[in-house]
Amino acid sequence: MFEEWLEKIIINMNSYKGCSLCMVSFDGTLNKHVAVEISKRTEGLSPYEVMTIKPDKGNIKIDSVREIKEFSLCRPVYSDKKVVIINDIETMTVEAINAFLKILEEPPDFMIIIAFTTRWNSLLSTVKSRFLKINIPFPMEMRKELSERFKENLNLIAPVINSDYEIIRYLLESDKESIVETAKNYFDTTDIDFLIDSLSVGLSTVPERLGFIFSYFRFLTVISAMNEKNFFNTVASVGRVKETVDPLEFLKYLSKNGISFLHDAFVCKLGTRWKYMDNSGAAIFFGTQNLNFNSNIIYDTIRHFEVLSAATVSKFNFELEVFSHFFRIAECFFLLK
Repeated sequence: MFEEWLEKIIINMNSYKGCSLCMVSFDGTLNKHVAVEISKRTEGLSPYEVMTIKPDKGNIKIDSVREIKEFSLCRPVYSDKKVVIINDIETMTVEAINAFLKILEEPPDFMIIIAFTTRWNSLLSTVKSRFLKINIPFPMEMRKELSERFKENLNLIAPVINSDYEIIRYLLESDKESIVETAKNYFDTTDIDFLIDSLSVGLSTVPERLGFIFSYFRFLTVISAMNEKNFFNTVASVGRVKETVDPLEFLKYLSKNGISFLHDAFVCKLGTRWKYMDNSGAAIFFGTQNLNFNSNIIYDTIRHFEVLSAATVSKFNFELEVFSHFFRIAECFFLLK
């Protein structure tokens, strides 16, 4: 289904000349994959006629809009069209948006503007009204293939079975035994220092993000069995990762995993509508279906995590937010003893 959708988009690119498209999904890595495939597979499209815009230090600034305007002044030389790809358009500053509205509404007849976002509803109405919105379907067949490939080890890869596109692709293409062994290394340990260190290695590569997720859920499992004193001391020690990570990137990814976990824990507890779950494997792995919870605290916690995950400027107290993250989750499930 996904490949058929993508092929139709690519085949029909010429019909989008003079238009602005906004492609929307809940997975930023899938958005990036689609952007690359459009650039690579569109027939007759020269790489010299493609401009890619992405956030710089969390924002797309007015200088990027000036580059787009300059790019639009001359007709294409090596192709019959020019394509502007804008990743994470929701990070565009207000100043940049105001400068961008005119060309967004009326691109030159040889240009296609393709923006990508995971947060369509956060865009200003003046921006949304100028786009043709296209929803990107997630390639569900990959998740089915992953479940089949690891059917004998689903308990180990449960936290990542419904993860983002890049991680699923990595799990399908990597050596199976190596993945299983990696998962065992995390889930067989109670070494807090090892788990915290694994959270601090970075998020720029797929193996790093995979290790982060394994560490995150194993850390939750270990601290959930602690008494109150040990819980506070252990969670407070996570703040030391600030020395080796990008604080904003870390808080956003931490919050993203927290949102997915709490959302699915809520659905897992209330019913069996698994198709609405982001990561049912993670909820089952942690055993949330057997825990009591406070729905009001879960709701407030998810809203707090959403603010953090959408942040474009690092204005938070890092150590306090990291501590608060795990404390809030513990409160949701009455874990503090």
